[in-house]
Amino acid sequence: MRAHAIVALVGLALVPTACLPPATIRFVEQSTPPPVFTEGSVAKTAEAPKSEWSSAIRPGECPAEIGDSPAPYFGGRVLLRLPGGVTEDNFVEFMPSFARSTEAIESINCQEDLPGATIYYMALTSVAEHPGPGKSLEDIRDELLAAFGYPPGIELVELDLQAVDRPMWVYEVPGDPSAGKPEPAKILLAMQVAHGQTHVIVYEVHPNAWSAMVDTLVASAQSMTIVPP
Repeated sequence: MRAHAIVALVGLALVPTACLPPATIRFVEQSTPPPVFTEGSVAKTAEAPKSEWSSAIRPGECPAEIGDSPAPYFGGRVLLRLPGGVTEDNFVEFMPSFARSTEAIESINCQEDLPGATIYYMALTSVAEHPGPGKSLEDIRDELLAAFGYPPGIELVELDLQAVDRPMWVYEVPGDPSAGKPEPAKILLAMQVAHGQTHVIVYEVHPNAWSAMVDTLVASAQSMTIVPP
């Protein structure tokens, strides 16, 4: 379970990483892995508006599908256009400055005969830390990954640092049946530094669903807007 991660995130700016409780990660158990999304005709879907900066992360095969209008979080300080299938009913605030999905969520897929890809987990947080002489962007990123419940050995496979205040990273997380994590995962973690805080969102899907989901996840992350205090 990730309940301990919620507490860790709230106190992250005050508590050293070494003091965080042991990290765990919960996967949705499936009898068979989702099919690879490589065949079938593409449904007609509206493309998300172009971002002010383009991502270096490799695009997928399905057009982005995100909400037409942003959902407000943390008292309206953070605005986010949610991925298809994600709503304010299944992605909710659990405490100040921390929101997460309440369940695995069926999202988009442009293949007509296949179900929507599943977002295993999604979380958003804001912490009162920002990169500077005492702590690098990567230091904050690694602390947040641990607080979200990801083990330190996950593999970084792609990154986008084109905008220093809006970087993104893609990680592969191996399955570990002995630890109750039967399925592997692929995650997108995006950060935005604004107004003296670092705002972070993470999306987690099965690797086989990545090609269907990546454009949607990147578009959602790029839509994150921080309202000045």
